[in-house]
Amino acid sequence: MTSDHNPVIFNIDFSLPNNNIPKRYIPNWEKFNYLLSTASYTSTDLNSQHGIENSINHLIQLITTCYDASCKSINTKIANSHISSSLRTKVIIRNRLRKTWQTTRHPADKATYINYNKNLQQDIKIERNTNWNNFLTTLSPQDNSLWKITKNIRKKDHFIHSPSSK
Repeated sequence: MTSDHNPVIFNIDFSLPNNNIPKRYIPNWEKFNYLLSTASYTSTDLNSQHGIENSINHLIQLITTCYDASCKSINTKIANSHISSSLRTKVIIRNRLRKTWQTTRHPADKATYINYNKNLQQDIKIERNTNWNNFLTTLSPQDNSLWKITKNIRKKDHFIHSPSSK
């Protein structure tokens, strides 16, 4: 059984030339699927190489536009948002060392990871203490910032305890 269609095989390069999609965005794939399915795409002249190139560029532009429209920003309130970029780089290196040790299970890799992690924890502790000291020096009784932080520190947390079962 023969077909009257000629198969066309082509590769689509989805890399963006200037990489303008921020890394702090995450796509909503359902919205992306909806936008892509409702978008109008018509292939033009596919008989020439120039027509195929134009169709591919139009398709890539359509996919990129739908992706951009479906992205939303990630909540950046992470636990280490107040840590400097140099410490974040060290955290990335620490995570890579941990991954290396987990894949190899070599004692030397474990020792390297543990030593690096100890040094990193000390650096984080020093930076947090420095940030806290800098914050305390900015407090003053004139603008009530000193009293607000004192109230928050002295406030007892109210926990709802479950009844004890006997």
